[in-house]
Amino acid sequence: MRRYLDPGRPFHWIALVRGAAIAALAFLTVGGDRSDAAAINLQFGNQSSTVWQAYTGAGVVGAAGDYWNPSGFSASGLSLKDSNNSLTGVTFSNSGSGGQFTTTFTYGFQGTPYAALMKGYLHSSVNTSNPNTFTFAGLDNSKTYSLYIYSQGDSGANGRRLGVSIGGTTSTTTSSVATANTFILNQNYLLFSNLTPTAGQIQGTWWRDNGQANINGMQLLETPGGGGGGAVPEPASAAIALMFLGGGALRKWRKMRRA
Repeated sequence: MRRYLDPGRPFHWIALVRGAAIAALAFLTVGGDRSDAAAINLQFGNQSSTVWQAYTGAGVVGAAGDYWNPSGFSASGLSLKDSNNSLTGVTFSNSGSGGQFTTTFTYGFQGTPYAALMKGYLHSSVNTSNPNTFTFAGLDNSKTYSLYIYSQGDSGANGRRLGVSIGGTTSTTTSSVATANTFILNQNYLLFSNLTPTAGQIQGTWWRDNGQANINGMQLLETPGGGGGGAVPEPASAAIALMFLGGGALRKWRKMRRA
């Protein structure tokens, strides 16, 4: 015999709302499964400087405690660890004309949680006719990646501009503002998305578009659902969606009661 919900008996709808709330709480507490791998982070600067500090933490993306691989200008097959401080099999190389510097002067991010990352940087004065090159090797050809590149010098860096080209896409920062103390897309960092390795490699070139080219760090991440798949919602987003589902059920039950 077919059974119908009785609007005068709220048990069914309350149970649904309660279930959605419990599921949302579980997602927020446990975090849920993630399909994206840990990031690979690079921190640049002069490690022999007395003011050098190894950085741990987030950039534009990431979390507290994330590991960053230290590197100078001339890197060849540098073995990289991921943000969990585990070896990845990925290597980094950089070549061209330039050097590394860790500032003893004032800089915009001084006194912020990102100070150690942003007070060191690579520098170069080459132009597009003879750019520097960098390579990430040992990547998975079936995955797609995003690359964040940070660019802000010290107090003398106003007006500097960095140019980068990867896989046929070229981006240039706007004029550097030395006092900026937050991350500003296309001013003190560039983002390249949907990068697909060729023979396990992502290669790029970089140069000065004005004044001097500076690079403080890089973050390489697998695209969630890599290989062209859709992104997996962050745990908080999924929890919010479940809460909305529960709220919709509650509104429907109240409407049936009024009817």
